[in-house]
Amino acid sequence: MDSTLLLQETSPGGFVQAVVEQDQDVVYFYLVGTEDDPPPFKSCWVRNLKPAPDEIDSQAMRQGRAPLMPREHCAHPEGAAALDESSVEVVWFEEDHAAALLESATGSVLAIIPVWSGSEGFHGYARDSLGVSPLAWPLTRENVLLSRVAGARDYWSAWSENDSMWEDYREPVMTAYEGALGRYENYYATDGGGWPPRALLRIPNPGFTVFATVGVGLRPQPKVEMYMQEDPDSHRRIELGLCLGREFSPEAEHDLMNYLAGQSSLPWEQCTWLGEGHTVPCDSCPPARDGTAYSAVLLTKAPACTP
Repeated sequence: MDSTLLLQETSPGGFVQAVVEQDQDVVYFYLVGTEDDPPPFKSCWVRNLKPAPDEIDSQAMRQGRAPLMPREHCAHPEGAAALDESSVEVVWFEEDHAAALLESATGSVLAIIPVWSGSEGFHGYARDSLGVSPLAWPLTRENVLLSRVAGARDYWSAWSENDSMWEDYREPVMTAYEGALGRYENYYATDGGGWPPRALLRIPNPGFTVFATVGVGLRPQPKVEMYMQEDPDSHRRIELGLCLGREFSPEAEHDLMNYLAGQSSLPWEQCTWLGEGHTVPCDSCPPARDGTAYSAVLLTKAPACTP
């Protein structure tokens, strides 16, 4: 069955694409990976365009056709109006791996695919869904994600309208680093000209050198609320730091600086999050004096050895 591509848009971070497809029967909202590093394929029913069946057509699904929502879960059991390219838009959540589909004219949210879509049979929320179904859960006015959609719209509007967004974030972070660790000596841009802007500071001190990221916290990390249900907000945004003793050679220091810069995009590249007690593979750390090799780093807010 032929389908029409109503929307195709890449996320600001470049890791995910939003796709809206419509055939003569049904409309679906998808989040799919880019060619370089595809995350899991995610789908959410939006609306039926023809009378709803009594149950899901499993045979059609096996043949690769998008299923219609069953009648008992459909707000428009006789079918709703078809959409067109000008009638829909996507709003990306700040964490990049979640998005909402909106009606352009009214700003009404048609569907949301949150970052936890695909777990335990859940696909997303849809305005035209009634009750919990295998294709979409209902999007009620009480859903807290609606406020996050509104916040995301404001966030992206601020980036497009305010040329000082990066400076407004960067300067307080750098001031805090200097207040705690001393004046930085080197500033390295690490974003490659892409979004979001990111940088790395080198802060030398007697006996040790600190490298610290700036800009990682511009985006909340994906999936935090899946694992930190109590106070997830305090874990969503991070910056990373690394303290090296003077025994590290300039070559080792350079390798570890590049390593730290690389980890600044890890949560979004792999759709995960970094927090207290997590370990991250590392092949840039030289062996200890006794020859012990290190294969990972431990993330902590309170290291055993502090400057």
